[in-house]
Amino acid sequence: MSKERLSFMFYTSWSLQLEVLSDKELRRFIENLISFHQGTEVNLKSKPDKLVWNGVLPALIINNKKYQETVDRNRENGKKGGRPKKNN
Repeated sequence: MSKERLSFMFYTSWSLQLEVLSDKELRRFIENLISFHQGTEVNLKSKPDKLVWNGVLPALIINNKKYQETVDRNRENGKKGGRPKKNN
């Protein structure tokens, strides 16, 4: 099983913030989302980039924390051996 995270949350409430971005800046925002979740460098080139990114960053951090808590909880539950088998 891969340990790499394959998905992340994208909120529709961000749409108002994303409206200020040009197509090029929007593409960079999406690339930054992917980079952030892969643990690589985020590239903020313009003021709109920085404004939008700083607006969504708290949600990204909270989601990563929740995800990690779920992974840790599932790992601990897995160590317990799973659900007991049913008697038929």
